[in-house]
Order: sequence, then structure tokens, then C-alpha cells
Amino acid sequence: MIKLDQNNISKIMQNVVFLQKITNNLLFLRLNRIRVNF
Repeated sequence: MIKLDQNNISKIMQNVVFLQKITNNLLFLRLNRIRVNF
């Protein structure tokens, strides 16, 4: 098993939050594009 210290866990959490922000922005842009198209 891989041992995770607190520092690694916090970095992973930051990356997860960052990825969620990116996906939210992409979804928002896609929704806006659909709205503009119709």
C-alpha cells in the first residue's frame, strides 16, 4: 500500500478541486454555446 502523509493528501485535494473547477467551467461554456446557437 502507498503511504500518504498529510502533505500529499492536501496536494491531492487541491488538485481535485482544481479539476472540478475546470470541468465546471467547461460545462458552463458548453451550456452558453448551446444557448447562443439556438
